[in-house]
Amino acid sequence: MNRKKVNEGFSNSTLLKGIAIAILPFFLFIAYVLYRSEKSVVPLSIFALLAGVFIESKRLSKKWSTVFYKFLAALAISAFSFLPFNDGISYNIENHISTWIYIFLFAFLFISLGFHREKIKLFLSEGLTLNLSVGIIYWLIENEFYNSTSIVIKSAVALFVVVALFTIINTFLRVKLTPTIRLLLSIWSSIVLMFLALDNIFNLFNHQVEDAFLIMDKAIIVIQYFFLGISSIYILLNIFMLMDFLPDRSAKTRKEHIDNFNTIKLEHINRYSENKTSKKLALICLVVAIVFYSSNYLFQFLPTNAAIWLMLFFLNNLVYFNESDQSLQSPKNAKL
Repeated sequence: MNRKKVNEGFSNSTLLKGIAIAILPFFLFIAYVLYRSEKSVVPLSIFALLAGVFIESKRLSKKWSTVFYKFLAALAISAFSFLPFNDGISYNIENHISTWIYIFLFAFLFISLGFHREKIKLFLSEGLTLNLSVGIIYWLIENEFYNSTSIVIKSAVALFVVVALFTIINTFLRVKLTPTIRLLLSIWSSIVLMFLALDNIFNLFNHQVEDAFLIMDKAIIVIQYFFLGISSIYILLNIFMLMDFLPDRSAKTRKEHIDNFNTIKLEHINRYSENKTSKKLALICLVVAIVFYSSNYLFQFLPTNAAIWLMLFFLNNLVYFNESDQSLQSPKNAKL
């Protein structure tokens, strides 16, 4: 019996080491190409992004071996990017590496999403929604959307501000979190997260470590990419949860459409806590956010997106820490 356990453990360890040794030449070759290349084939910031993705994947998986298996699966999928798709053009390994790194990243994220979907539903509470609402108001102010001449943009800004203020005020009211309210708060949180995430992505990819001159600017860019890596899988999930509300073409009958829609609604409702966030905790989050955002607005010591994601990271962890002893892990499943 003992010999069998030893052999099984030895087998698993040997398998991982064997695979690692097998793929080592591949990465040594890529490192050699990057070293000899006269141009920037892969932005340095992508490594900070990958570091965030891997660290968060480890937190979800608990074991580095699980992360490694997901890594191998993503590597196998992304390896197709090295195939010569156009025979009319001479093969350029640098171009293929530039494409491969992003295909690998998305493959790893999609695999992680499929692997941990139920676990990473980013359980929400009033405290987290409050942090997102304050963040979106600050984002609207910093980008001066209120000065737009477009009636559509002004209307959208007004709507966002009204809903954000409602969610903030609602946190301090003794209002029961009914399934309907939880559904609306969940959808609102996903919308805000999507807007902030997409804006952050578009801005970051226009700012690379190589383009910055000062060490402090380089460090800020690296930190932003690292936070983006940590939050990327949650961002992806929330975008998909919003896209689920789009008409399902696979549903052939009205009943199937209704059933699918109800399933999506329940997914949003059941991930939102029924517990009210304590007024003391909500007040601390609100005051800290207002002071920090106001200071950054006046002195501009951090880019807008960096300030928002740093504050969300700090305040959301504060909420998680203080609400972990409540029934935050598994709310009662709602029924329609």
